[in-house]
Amino acid sequence: MKYITILFALFMAAVVVAADRGTLPASIKALYDFPNGDKVGHFVLLGILSFLVNWTVLSNSPHRSLRPVLIGSGIIGLWRSRSRNSRNATSARAHST
Repeated sequence: MKYITILFALFMAAVVVAADRGTLPASIKALYDFPNGDKVGHFVLLGILSFLVNWTVLSNSPHRSLRPVLIGSGIIGLWRSRSRNSRNATSARAHST
């Protein structure tokens, strides 16, 4: 599971870099070409990443407690903050509230 999570995180990082540069492939760009498509895309991608990270953290934890979920959620929070900061730092991406 760890490798799937890493591959998905790398895929998302590549999407963020491509969006920052304004070079998203047409196939991915087409997914956002409807009202609020960016928000739906973020919800789905971050939801999948959250699931994978939390599942990976829980599967590596000997105890089924709240702590691994908090760690996984913290990782996603940091990821989201980084994505938001890169969006605000570039002009190629739309700024939304």
